[in-house]
Amino acid sequence: MSKIKTVLVAVLGVACVLGAAGCSSSGTSRGGSTPTTYEVSTGVAAHAAAKDVKVGRWHQAKSAVSPVVTVKVVITNSSSKRSDYIVDLALESADGTMEYETTPVVVDGLEAGRTTTRTASFVSVNVKLPKTAKVVMKSVERTSSV
Repeated sequence: MSKIKTVLVAVLGVACVLGAAGCSSSGTSRGGSTPTTYEVSTGVAAHAAAKDVKVGRWHQAKSAVSPVVTVKVVITNSSSKRSDYIVDLALESADGTMEYETTPVVVDGLEAGRTTTRTASFVSVNVKLPKTAKVVMKSVERTSSV
């Protein structure tokens, strides 16, 4: 991916987190529980893109140095064209009052009908998370790949 495209993807990811894009969706996945489906707050295209993304259970490594939290993200391109995805995830308390960290998941050039799996990492979590903590899908953006 070129530097310009990388910067553009990062800027678009931040825009989605801030709610600037009309493609937000939300849902949860809790450590030790089954993955949850997601509800889309705006737009038909956002709904279709959110259906392409499945977020698994979170896992916190038992490291004395940095207790990294990871979660598997599976994206299936249901569109008829090669697409790029930006999925913004947040790690939150069960009641949503505390946001521990956010992270983007970026997929570039996923062919129509294909599936890919990524591991999202929350690396700055400095506390042992309660089992009720959740990963929330803040937004999903799917654009036609160039």
